[in-house]
Amino acid sequence: DGEFWGASVSTSLAGASISAGTDSNDSTQFGLSTSLAGGFGLAADYDTDNGTQLALSYSLSDSATLTVSYNEDLDEDDDDDNTAGTEASIAFTF
Repeated sequence: DGEFWGASVSTSLAGASISAGTDSNDSTQFGLSTSLAGGFGLAADYDTDNGTQLALSYSLSDSATLTVSYNEDLDEDDDDDNTAGTEASIAFTF
């Protein structure tokens, strides 16, 4: 009858955030984000429709963060947070 549904679970384990879900379009998602030693952060997401997104961030200071990321974008619709390919950025907080 055309109704969309989705279900997901999330938890924290040893300082990492973990999530998993599925929906009525047979799309499955998995996500993991955590802080690593020395000011690094890691985020990984996988979606059977969009593919893999990976991001490694590093805190340069209390107000600046360097991030290097990769976005697969399997469905090539550019509706993700990042464009397909690799990207490096610096973000400042004022």
